[in-house]
Amino acid sequence: DEDSLHIDKMKQVLTSYKSAQHQERALNQFGAMCEFVEKSLEMYRGELSLVLYPLFVEIYLELILGNQPKLAQEFYLKYGSQQEGREEDIKDLITITTKEALQLNPTFSHFRSNK
Repeated sequence: DEDSLHIDKMKQVLTSYKSAQHQERALNQFGAMCEFVEKSLEMYRGELSLVLYPLFVEIYLELILGNQPKLAQEFYLKYGSQQEGREEDIKDLITITTKEALQLNPTFSHFRSNK
């Protein structure tokens, strides 16, 4: 059924970025998730869009932790502007380009510990 298809898509996005060899795929799947949210029924769009910001941050930080700062920056440039209402957080996120910078940032190190 259609609901299980959407749940499967979300699971793919959430699990695929953890492996270095699948990071590029995760970026494509995040784009697909954004498209899914945009095309969903208006009555569901607001709730579905709430998933995008934490997922965006998680993928960005995983890329940094996976020693992929260039790919993280590309991801940020492509999808960062779509994180409406989170502009200040997003500005802070781009300053994290290394594992050490993540450890020094209380907002996003806390984000990682509470996922």
